[in-house]
Amino acid sequence: MKVGTVASRVVITAPRNMPVASAARLMREHHLGTLVVIDESGSTVQPVGLVTDRDFMMEVLAQGVDPDVVTVGDLLSRPLVTVAEEASLVEAIHLMNRNGIRRLVVVDAAGNLAALLSMDDIVGVLAEELTGISQAIESEQRTERRQRPATDRRAMRSEVRT
Repeated sequence: MKVGTVASRVVITAPRNMPVASAARLMREHHLGTLVVIDESGSTVQPVGLVTDRDFMMEVLAQGVDPDVVTVGDLLSRPLVTVAEEASLVEAIHLMNRNGIRRLVVVDAAGNLAALLSMDDIVGVLAEELTGISQAIESEQRTERRQRPATDRRAMRSEVRT
């Protein structure tokens, strides 16, 4: 399964120069814990990082920093990990594990923002797949019972002895 078929195409973004206070209001408005920070130029939207509500808490509020002065770009401290929308879900899971992250920015062939993939997205897909597997097993068991009805094993043993 391809990342692009699973990832959320609705991505809320913030330009680097957006103050943290404004970004927090944006997150509240959309009921999100993560924003993709972007550089936008014409028709290109280049993702440059992710910021989370935890970043706001740990780096701004807990430090007593003015959230109207600090920008989301100021909070970008680690390199952005991206995945191509054509990559497999298995590749995305490996990237998340290797980098110790729960979200991946999905990019198109030109490196533009295409979607956001979260562990929640992956768990949802895996749950559906496991349900399908479970249903297939149950179906196979029903078919087996119809095709081969249970027999009385004691009767079979007595027939063999005589």
